[in-house]
Amino acid sequence: MAFFYCAVLQQLFSAVGLRYMPVLNMVGQTYLSPIHFNTLTFEPSSSARILAFLFLGFLRMEELYLGNKPSFRYLWDNHRKIVFAFLYVMLFMGSGTAIIALILLSLYFIEKKYIVHMLLAFSLGYAILTNVDYLPAKRMLVTVNAVMTLDVNEITIADNSAAARINPLVNTLTNTDLTSSETWFGKGTVSVEQRNNWYSTLKTAKMGNIDQYGLISFIVAISLIFMCCIPRFLSVETLLAFFLIGMTINNFSYIWGCYFILATTKYFYNNYTSDEQDN
Repeated sequence: MAFFYCAVLQQLFSAVGLRYMPVLNMVGQTYLSPIHFNTLTFEPSSSARILAFLFLGFLRMEELYLGNKPSFRYLWDNHRKIVFAFLYVMLFMGSGTAIIALILLSLYFIEKKYIVHMLLAFSLGYAILTNVDYLPAKRMLVTVNAVMTLDVNEITIADNSAAARINPLVNTLTNTDLTSSETWFGKGTVSVEQRNNWYSTLKTAKMGNIDQYGLISFIVAISLIFMCCIPRFLSVETLLAFFLIGMTINNFSYIWGCYFILATTKYFYNNYTSDEQDN
């Protein structure tokens, strides 16, 4: 709700031309507008990621409370305010990442008996998105089409912001030499100049700083993530962690914030189920 209230105030102030209001996280960003805002983080895509993990945590807590997955109808009838606030920010913040996150979260509601209906809904949604003048949807579709080529140059041209998250995944899957010792142990840390000039490595970066610290360190990091944060391998949690933050433990606040949400959710899930079994 805090993300929602801040977003609405940012929209109102930017609509009347006030672009500098530090108390509302408005410090004159060039992109700030009523349909492109960052709410409580430093950019829209970061807010989209955190909100996606927060809403999944909310769904999991409702699931524990009810004893089964909540339906969207149940959520709308009982938590309309939260659902509206979440969808409002995700749809109007102007982030392609938010659209991808919504698609991934929709998988939570899929049941076997509804698979055909969901496939039809996805097909219809894709057809609609390709024909609407909605910038986040266009950015998402252009990025998805570029990703299908597995060409980091095409992805970078399509969307620099998305490329920073997607190129490392593509490079890891398509350009990792398992016979090289440097792949397993890394090449060492980069200089401050290289680290700050992130655009120069946009087309060559790999997941989890594999080039710097090696594949072994990345495997250890992923193992820790699953041990501490993700309840099951085949889960929406895995999809969000994989596609939204690249299964990385890089030192970014929003990444650790997402893992904190997952770890907290897993803690309550484990304790709730163990208490029920004891009783």
